[in-house]
Amino acid sequence: MSIKQLAKCSTLLFIVVYLLLGGCATAPLDSAYRPSGDESIIVLGIEPQVKQLTITPGEIDNDSWYFRAGFSNRPRISPREGFVVVSLEPRVGGESYGIYQILPTGLWGDNFVMKKGKGACVPTFEAHPGSITYVGTIFLDIQEHTIEATVISNFEAAKKHIEKFYPQFLDDLTEGRIQFLKFGGDRYW
Repeated sequence: MSIKQLAKCSTLLFIVVYLLLGGCATAPLDSAYRPSGDESIIVLGIEPQVKQLTITPGEIDNDSWYFRAGFSNRPRISPREGFVVVSLEPRVGGESYGIYQILPTGLWGDNFVMKKGKGACVPTFEAHPGSITYVGTIFLDIQEHTIEATVISNFEAAKKHIEKFYPQFLDDLTEGRIQFLKFGGDRYW
């Protein structure tokens, strides 16, 4: 194999590995978007602004949250002006979503990834069918190689964001909540 062929092969391998490990970002909802049927629209605040976060389906079992392993509906989203507005399949009861990964500076920078261990918690929320729900705002205290997350409620700021970008959602916007649960790891379904 020539050097030129090896370089092409290496470049292709890098792209494949990057896409498999990094995933692709989910595009924000179009400003004219209209939800249909049982679809759930989630509004999530994040402070300070981050490059991307990953929302992962999972389930609650014995007060612990387990994420669904494998390639399923796992959107990677870039917040716009401090908020994520995303369409998700409904998950309620023992099923929910968790914020599995937060990338403050992008894919290759420092990040907050859930790891199973003593005291590890994950912010989780339900996605009710046919609803448009503000679940809360995650406030991040980013220090050198650590990120601590707390939840605050700022429904007024969420309403202003929705009014600016998705005015058709404003009358239906409700408040939900984020719950921190012990992180149990992954499960295959």
